[in-house]
Amino acid sequence: MRDDIEQVRRAGERATDLTRQLLAFSRLQMLEPRVLDLGQLVSTMEKMLKRLLGEDVDLSLFASRSLGQVHADPSQIEQIVMNLAVNARDAMPREAS
Repeated sequence: MRDDIEQVRRAGERATDLTRQLLAFSRLQMLEPRVLDLGQLVSTMEKMLKRLLGEDVDLSLFASRSLGQVHADPSQIEQIVMNLAVNARDAMPREAS
């Protein structure tokens, strides 16, 4: 029975990966890469991240001034930071009601 459950879990992971690939492929947005200061970009997202994570999560932002610069699309970097924050929130243990 354990093997069956493991196969179902792996199938679910494959479905998740396929869905992500389809979503990435279907995006028809034009990329506009430019030189970005990562520390500044993350700092400007702080208020939005706090609202996104909810009031039961205490966000402490320590963006180093020396993160450096990258050549990237700002909206994609913002999406990455938001996904990381939401994934971290979702991975936190919850108190029993």
